[in-house]
Amino acid sequence: MAVQIDEINDPDGRPCIRVATAGTEIRLRLDAGPRLVFLGRPGGPNLLYEEPEDAPARQNGWRLIGGHRLWTAPEDELQTYVADNTPVEVLRGADGVTLRGPVEEPTGIRKALGIRMTAGAIQVRHTLEQVVGTSHRAPWAITAFGPGGTVWLPRVTHRPHPDALLPDQSLVLWPYTDLGDPRLELGSGAIRLRHDAQRGTPLKIGAVHPPGWLAWSRERELVIQHTRHHEGPRADLGATHEVYVDGALSELEALGPLQKLAPGEQATLDQTWWHAVLPEPVDAEGLEQAVLERGLDAAGLGESRPRQ
Repeated sequence: MAVQIDEINDPDGRPCIRVATAGTEIRLRLDAGPRLVFLGRPGGPNLLYEEPEDAPARQNGWRLIGGHRLWTAPEDELQTYVADNTPVEVLRGADGVTLRGPVEEPTGIRKALGIRMTAGAIQVRHTLEQVVGTSHRAPWAITAFGPGGTVWLPRVTHRPHPDALLPDQSLVLWPYTDLGDPRLELGSGAIRLRHDAQRGTPLKIGAVHPPGWLAWSRERELVIQHTRHHEGPRADLGATHEVYVDGALSELEALGPLQKLAPGEQATLDQTWWHAVLPEPVDAEGLEQAVLERGLDAAGLGESRPRQ
């Protein structure tokens, strides 16, 4: 599989690194980040969210920008919302690139985003490098998708009572999460959040130890993200994966364990992404098949199909 890597300007004139195969293209901003700002078919629309240029910044200068970003957890105003709007360093390889940002003043951390495209998949490595001082943070990978679509959070395979007497999974809720929200579907095999541009209220749910993958779909387009699991204490009541929607976007989120980092130490979070266009609009059955074809645990997803 040939991988093409080149520097281009996006339609708005911003410099980017483009990494592409025959079926999938990604772009990473060179003037801000590290950020992955485009994902889709070559010549096709961007599946990721793009913030309008005139959108206001937070008080500290941070802007959402959009696309895929690397944050640190737990979330707080000082250590999380660090502006990433300056040029990045580029390290090129045979089948991908690594982008490194500057050292952040609040944490002493330098963030890096490594991208490789191979064997029909996108390998994404998120790295927190402690350069000065110490910190107690976790890598937090967040992908923001554009309007429309559904985010999928799989459940662990269902087992009936009395075969299962003890709990084996949990959900994490935020104070603003309304379980009566019509965008939320608590299915037998998966939790779904459907994006609705007419409903601006944020909605977020996390889970402890799901099967390791999340998905986003819109019509026939599908993106699956699998995160390599690392044991350790976590922020957000132990959540390993989270899904979020508001009026503008929807997000897939994955968190690594909290680590105490001294100068020279690193924390990493590795993901594998698959982008596909299915023959039919994505439903639970089509998603289950795509998950199984990629060697992942479909969990109880098949139980989301109507019973015969």
